[in-house]
Amino acid sequence: MMQANESIMELNLSNTDPGTEGLQALTESLTSNRNLRRLHLDNNKIQEGDGRYLAKLITTVPDLRELHLNHTALGFKDGTRLALALASDTGNLSTLSLQYNNIRTESAVQLALSLGKNTTLKSLNLAWNGFGADGCRALAKSLGENNTLTELDLTNNRLGITSLEHIVAGLKKNSSLKSIKFGTNPMTTEGAKALVTALAQTEESTVEEIDLRGIPVDAEFMGLVEKLRESRGVTVLHDTTIQMGTSNQTKQFDGDNLDRFDPVMVLFEYMKKDNLRIIDLFQFLDQKKRDKLSKKDLRDGVNILRLPFTEHALDQIMKALDRNKDGFIQLEDMMKGYKENESIVKQRRIKANRRGKPDRGLEDLWGILKDLIAKRKTDNEKRSQQTQAQAQTQAQTPRK
Repeated sequence: MMQANESIMELNLSNTDPGTEGLQALTESLTSNRNLRRLHLDNNKIQEGDGRYLAKLITTVPDLRELHLNHTALGFKDGTRLALALASDTGNLSTLSLQYNNIRTESAVQLALSLGKNTTLKSLNLAWNGFGADGCRALAKSLGENNTLTELDLTNNRLGITSLEHIVAGLKKNSSLKSIKFGTNPMTTEGAKALVTALAQTEESTVEEIDLRGIPVDAEFMGLVEKLRESRGVTVLHDTTIQMGTSNQTKQFDGDNLDRFDPVMVLFEYMKKDNLRIIDLFQFLDQKKRDKLSKKDLRDGVNILRLPFTEHALDQIMKALDRNKDGFIQLEDMMKGYKENESIVKQRRIKANRRGKPDRGLEDLWGILKDLIAKRKTDNEKRSQQTQAQAQTQAQTPRK
């Protein structure tokens, strides 16, 4: 049917789960269709290996301009197949959306490198994957070679300070990007300021809009943004609420705030409730990759995690975990602190069991932390859905 149809320009097969046979049949039927411009396959679980059919769509459907593959669980091998298709520079695809696809490590690197060879893509959505430092290093190289991409979405991609340094290096060599999204990444306030400063100093940059929502900012950042707007006309999207780890921070849980708990216990119990390991938490907080944490590192990290610690609480954590009193927490310090906390919690639970009553303090703490984590994830999901809805609205807007 699709081979002969000369009227359908947009096809939406989202939430249909076509399976391997369905994707194969779809690809074969579209290879000679010269009218289809936009194809939506969002929210379909792609079986491992089926990426070869998606790659074929990119290279063989004559006039396919937009391909939406959000929430399709592409993973490593199929993500790499798409990268090879893009690198072949065959076809006319101008918009590709790969949001929420477990693209990380080598597949992220290959996708990033493919942009250096592709000359058709104008908009690429990679939000909610795991590009990290390695992916951004490859992306920096490609940005210096690509002169057609105008929109890039890297929302929530595990981008820390090192990743940001690579991106900034790439932006300095790029002359096509107009819009770039960095929201909800652990780049910290200092990273956000460094990005804005670098763009202000890069005359070659053509960036007109930067999205930094979900990243904590301060008054100095606001000043840098205003200067960038005045000098280059660049719009910076950011959160209006500035949350810092200070004693006058607005509490999310009045009557149930964390001030009555040991902040060290709060930190480690939060870590456990969020299914993190010690090494995960330490690396997340160590955005500067120095293998040690300063109080500022701790402050920036807990702001991103939405843990409402006061400045006094941060001081208590530093005092308890900075074993040699040099102003830094080492991984070994964290591990020792965690073991001590585990011992305390275990003893409290043993006593509670002997009494035949739950430890009300621990139960209250776990309840608050569960709510904090759920709220953080809900807010992140809402931001993702808003991004996806905006993309779908744009995709459904009639083209001239």
